[in-house]
Amino acid sequence: IDGTIDTCKSLLNLLPSCKTPKEKHDVLDSCSNVLCLFLDPAEFVRQVHPVTEYKNSALHSFGKVNEYMCEVNSRRELY
Repeated sequence: IDGTIDTCKSLLNLLPSCKTPKEKHDVLDSCSNVLCLFLDPAEFVRQVHPVTEYKNSALHSFGKVNEYMCEVNSRRELY
């Protein structure tokens, strides 16, 4: 969880130094990829794993990273 969020924060910190729209796009795309690499498997485990303990861990993990993603998506300076 923390590693994913820290990686996204580091990427988003690069935005002010982006010189072109393509550079900004690439940074945002990289951040999106990092989030998806975490959230997609967590959602899969949450939905299909037969062991409740795994499902609950995936639910917790998914919730924390999804909360961060929603916070980032609401930042006006990104738009």
